[in-house]
Amino acid sequence: MKVAKVGKGLFLILRIVCYLALALVVGSPVALVAALTFGGCTQNGDWIACTSSVAQGAANAANITLLTSVFTGVPVLLSLGGIFFLIRAALRRRKRNQDDTPVLGSYPIEIPPPIQRRSRCGRRALADLRHR
Repeated sequence: MKVAKVGKGLFLILRIVCYLALALVVGSPVALVAALTFGGCTQNGDWIACTSSVAQGAANAANITLLTSVFTGVPVLLSLGGIFFLIRAALRRRKRNQDDTPVLGSYPIEIPPPIQRRSRCGRRALADLRHR
């Protein structure tokens, strides 16, 4: 029983690491393009020079991530695991929501039964009760 709990914990850690790697690998080119476009950065050969320190930090982090991905492949492999886990979760959610309950986003909607109207209210109902 303890082995199953440890296995689930390790699997959860692996999923989190893969999701973070996917965000890092996808976000690095976006940060690099944003720094080059909006941060006043210029690319001179292999390095990037920016006018602001924030843009310079974003460009350096994106460059390091991209170079690490290209030369080692570890972030790319982990991000492929993140894509696998995302597709798996989407298929499970889709399979779970294929029953007849209407769905708003990812939450099932409970439709209440129709309201039954009383035929007589007020004085007529009291008069009917008195005659019984």
